[in-house]
Amino acid sequence: KVQAAGLGVAMMMPGSTVLAMGGVGAALLLRSGRGMAREGEKWEALQAEWLKHAHTLLRRKTCPIEVRYTPTALGPAAIKVTLYSLRDVLCAFPVGTLGTWGGGGTGGEATAQLGRNESCRLRPATEEDTFRLRVYRPALLLDVVLHDGVQVERGDRLVVTVSEGEAKVYNEKPRRRQPVVDD
Repeated sequence: KVQAAGLGVAMMMPGSTVLAMGGVGAALLLRSGRGMAREGEKWEALQAEWLKHAHTLLRRKTCPIEVRYTPTALGPAAIKVTLYSLRDVLCAFPVGTLGTWGGGGTGGEATAQLGRNESCRLRPATEEDTFRLRVYRPALLLDVVLHDGVQVERGDRLVVTVSEGEAKVYNEKPRRRQPVVDD
């Protein structure tokens, strides 16, 4: 404000209007130059964010968690499988149900209901790669827990069997363990 008042006084003096206008123009040019640098930084930040989201979408598409239900004679007609975050101790919210938990705004599947001999692909809407899978028997009010949870990763192929009110989850394709190299 002090600078603006000084320029105003300088404009009132005879012959200094051109000099004052040159100062105003130079100040505006410097300010716009700083703004352009900020705009470039904003675009780079947006581009980085979009690229990260694109990689997440590609990973979800190429590495789904495949689940197949093969019931025994005493198994229920349908089961429900749900993925939870490993940090969700109570299994209160399936992965991606709250946008603030890494959903990114683009949908994904973290819950599925399977009939006998059906299969599905779960593509949870989050950047995480490891989840907790719970198996339920669907009910009208509260689903009945058949399996309290097993840790699964993107790309796993799972088989769920249910007998006598208890579910068992098998990994059809075991995970490849990285060899440990000793120096």
